Amino acid sequence: MAEVAAENTAAFALREFGHVDIFVNNDGGSRPLALDFTGYGRIAHALLPRMIERKRGRIVSIGIHSAGETHAVPALAPDLTV
Repeated sequence: MAEVAAENTAAFALREFGHVDIFVNNDGGSRPLALDFTGYGRIAHALLPRMIERKRGRIVSIGIHSAGETHAVPALAPDLTV
C-alpha cells in the first residue's frame, strides 16, 4: 500500500508540474530518520528515472541529526561523496 501511495504522489507531482527539479525530505522532527525515510525513499525512487532522463534534478534529505554535515549517496552522486 505504501509503495502505491508513493507512486501516486510522484505521478501527481509529475502530472501537475511536468517535472520535479528538487525533492526535499525534511525530517526535522524527533522521530528517527529511518521511520520516515522509507516513504520518502519510495517517492524519490519513483521520481529518479525522470530526473536521470532530463539530466537534471536533486534529492535532498535533511534530518535533525545531520545538522552541519554533508553526505551524498555514493550510488546516486559519486562525485558528491564526502
